[in-house]
Amino acid sequence: MEPVKDALFYPLETAYKTPKSIEGDAIVVLGGGVYNSGRLKASSYKRLITGFLLHKKTGLPIILSGGASISTIPEAKIMKELLKSFGVEENKVIGELRSRDTGENARYVKEICKKLGCKKVILVTSAFHMIRSVKLFEKAGFEIVPYPTDFKYEGRYNVYSFFPKYSVFYDSAIAIREYIGLLFYKLTGRI
Repeated sequence: MEPVKDALFYPLETAYKTPKSIEGDAIVVLGGGVYNSGRLKASSYKRLITGFLLHKKTGLPIILSGGASISTIPEAKIMKELLKSFGVEENKVIGELRSRDTGENARYVKEICKKLGCKKVILVTSAFHMIRSVKLFEKAGFEIVPYPTDFKYEGRYNVYSFFPKYSVFYDSAIAIREYIGLLFYKLTGRI
């Protein structure tokens, strides 16, 4: 039911607000999944569109982070092709194709940022994924401007909100997976 889903997402998605001012050296967009067919999952599209809009507003370079963790095609490669089709200049897009998880996103993006001289990055990811992402990127030595997107929390209900729905069950599973990820990273000392 929607109230249960919202109770799961609320603590995750309210940790960071969308910033009013945007300052940084680069925009980092984390991948959110890709199908084996080579199409991005919804979270990846939402993150990518947010990064694209920030790029249009700021002119900052975009670092796309996402390897081939499940699919055989790296997410960042697919995202880069989409940005090029949107008219973003190729020299403004850097793809990080090796990472398989958020910890590796931070580590490999750090290597790219050292080469580019980027110290402060605007981090774009789903709102529910921001806590873990910020902790890992800060641990890697970044100064972060969190820029959450892809919000799942709704907070408004009608009579149908109290009926089970597959989409709500699916979203709830995403939140539970994020809590498990946070716990795993905490128990292993990675955050």
